[in-house]
Amino acid sequence: LKDIAKADKEEKDAVALYEKTKSALTQEKTDLESEIGTLGETKANAEQEVEDNKGSRSTKAGELKVLMDKIKGAEPGCAFFQINYAV
Repeated sequence: LKDIAKADKEEKDAVALYEKTKSALTQEKTDLESEIGTLGETKANAEQEVEDNKGSRSTKAGELKVLMDKIKGAEPGCAFFQINYAV
């Protein structure tokens, strides 16, 4: 009789511990899944920002090329004045 009561108490304690552990792990899983979603959004935003920056750099490179071509076109006249006239 004493052994049965002791076994019943140990079983109830084990079940309670199991339920508590299961609940904690389920909550942790839910939290981690939420964090995965948040990090996925952050990653997507960062990738979009990279693409935007690439486009912006491409535009600025085009503007620089136009400016450099304009400077090269004006260079022969500038060199003439530098060589023939004291500055």
